[in-house]
Amino acid sequence: MNALTIPSDKALRGWSPAANAARATATLGSLPQRSAFPISDVGTGAGTGIEAGGPEASMALTDDDLPRLNEAFAGASADQIVAWAATQEQPMILSSSMGQGSAVMLHLVSIHAPDTPVVWVDTGYNSADTYRFAEEVRERLGLKLHVYSPMMTTARWEALHGPVPFLDEPERHAAFTRAVKLEPFERAMEHFQPKLWLSGIRREETEHRRSLNVLSRDPRGMLKVAPIFHWSESDLDAYLKRHDLPDNPHYFDPTKVEAGRECGLHVAA
Repeated sequence: MNALTIPSDKALRGWSPAANAARATATLGSLPQRSAFPISDVGTGAGTGIEAGGPEASMALTDDDLPRLNEAFAGASADQIVAWAATQEQPMILSSSMGQGSAVMLHLVSIHAPDTPVVWVDTGYNSADTYRFAEEVRERLGLKLHVYSPMMTTARWEALHGPVPFLDEPERHAAFTRAVKLEPFERAMEHFQPKLWLSGIRREETEHRRSLNVLSRDPRGMLKVAPIFHWSESDLDAYLKRHDLPDNPHYFDPTKVEAGRECGLHVAA
């Protein structure tokens, strides 16, 4: 496998904070097109040096390079970031909750990296709408969907350990989270051995995510790539509408319980 690469200094020379700010204020209707597909719903990313097809020159990516590359990616489109990840020739996965807004990343991957395994941890507590949504996007987008479930069924877990624990039961809640979310995800990681982890996390979602960036090193060693990290909910809604994608507002994650909490995948070591 080739080493992860970053744009050279020459390739990055066209980026500037001023240019990034101008791109960020572009309206959806004025964005350029590529292959009948918008370059971005949040900016064109021109001049970042990360255009699809690879940089003019590249070098091995180290953690010391992440700040500079994140600076460049701040002005890039989600399409460009996914396309960049796809050209790295490294084992890569996309994780998806199949929750609200998740069709955005699923669609981006289906366009730019259609052979990428899509990992969905089905906790066993999903709504009927979530299962119908997952099947719809799998068929419509041709996803390489891999579903990982807990070792213990929901009925068996609740018979032995009781219902979904409240947040004021930290030990029970931690054990529950490990059983229904973390352990199945670890099985997926053991199987795929990814170097790159595509994720739909966004900065505004939780306090922990505000400490991350488009590129961040996961404690388990993977390079986490978050192409829509700087998007807002209105950006998500606009993308879904533009591409006539389904959504799933009736999603429930029993490991979060409340909005603004982590499910555990992005903080686990």
